[in-house]
Amino acid sequence: MLQTKTINPVAIDSQAIPLLENLDEIRLHSEFKNAKNFTTEKGLLVVTNIKEVLPPMGIILKDTDFKDFSFENNKINVTKAEQYCSQMITYDKFPDGRILEIYLRKFVEDDFENGLGITNDEIVKIFLEKKLSSLTEEGSTICKMIRSQGLEDLKGIIGRGKGLTPAWDDFLIGFISVLCANHADEKLRDNIRHIFRIEKDKLTTDISEDYMIKSIQGKFSQSIIRIIKSMQMNVFDEKSYLSVIKYGGTSGVDTFIGIMSAYASLLDTKTI
Repeated sequence: MLQTKTINPVAIDSQAIPLLENLDEIRLHSEFKNAKNFTTEKGLLVVTNIKEVLPPMGIILKDTDFKDFSFENNKINVTKAEQYCSQMITYDKFPDGRILEIYLRKFVEDDFENGLGITNDEIVKIFLEKKLSSLTEEGSTICKMIRSQGLEDLKGIIGRGKGLTPAWDDFLIGFISVLCANHADEKLRDNIRHIFRIEKDKLTTDISEDYMIKSIQGKFSQSIIRIIKSMQMNVFDEKSYLSVIKYGGTSGVDTFIGIMSAYASLLDTKTI
């Protein structure tokens, strides 16, 4: 039997700490190169050695501690860890559209690939040039989300795309994050909550569903919370922008497009 080793996390979501008091209820769900997901009564608990994102319900470990980590062989000591809160901050007023245009133009200039199946030229049409004719199916879907926050055909979006977190799920999480920060997300959240409650068929991956359920509870990664704060305060923060954009394969890019789409919707205009 291996001796129990006490480890000190680099950081931990304060909402994850109570779960550590009942380790018998924690079970390994999935394991990847940089993350181990554990099933709990509050959703997936994410143990990772990636320090940039700080996910909701996350525990961030040093590389040496992460390699062979398990709750059976390790004891978590949180007294020295940085504690963060994954609950989205809320704001009293919308940002100025000019700061959003700065973020969008930077994004188009950087020319990052997305997983939504839409070109940057089409993104420019939707957000900057008001040219809404001759859009692809993907572009039309984004326009519908902008015009109607509680889009009825969410089942056609959830789970759409490849990966552990399909591209359109990442888009929706970005979209929800902005609405949540501005007290404007109840219709969309209720629709998603209703779909997951009544739908018998699996709409997306376990991990993506978990992140989406957390998002409708107002819980997001620190990278999303930071960029929303920058935008709401009318500040261009390249560090927070890159922290979102560079996450995963295209997950961060898809999330950013969702964020920009939600702001377009809130500002009651087809464009930023």
